[in-house]
Amino acid sequence: HHALSLVFARRGPSGPDEAAAHEQASKALEQVYGFLASYEQRLAEDPEDLEAADGVSRAYLSLYQNFRGDRRLLDKAEPALQYILQRKPDHPTALYNLGFVRAEQKRLPEALELFRKSIEADPQAAPPRINLGRTLLVLGRRDEAVQELERALQVAVRDEERGRAELELAQALEAGGSTADLAAALEHYQTVLK
Repeated sequence: HHALSLVFARRGPSGPDEAAAHEQASKALEQVYGFLASYEQRLAEDPEDLEAADGVSRAYLSLYQNFRGDRRLLDKAEPALQYILQRKPDHPTALYNLGFVRAEQKRLPEALELFRKSIEADPQAAPPRINLGRTLLVLGRRDEAVQELERALQVAVRDEERGRAELELAQALEAGGSTADLAAALEHYQTVLK
């Protein structure tokens, strides 16, 4: 919150839209830090409270996603994820989130392994399949990416998951470059836009 205030103070006067955005961001930050403090307190009281450790990791990952580029937040999330996995090696959410951390750190082979383990632990979860497909595509393994993203689309339940799977699948198909690939990609892009 203090850092945001300094940024806005340096920039000088702002309009009502920017002031409202600042206020909204400040409230969101306060809320995340409140959750973080609560989870850290729970974990201090009960070191076996894996839900609290998961809450700590999710709070830091939420901050990272809102303030992209601050790698220190990934570094703060990682110990909580490792803590969970030491106690429950097949925890699907911790595997998925650590895979996300590894992907953001550009440690893609490790990310692949973690996403696969997350899928093994929860085969009906779409997010690890989506991220696995995206990582495969980044590594130039387009055909595998398409297969995984098609599976993600099959298991996606929420609209957000379906939209993300459609978009990633469209991008993977587009990377194929053939007329058929481009036509299929266009269909998926159109689905996203509906």
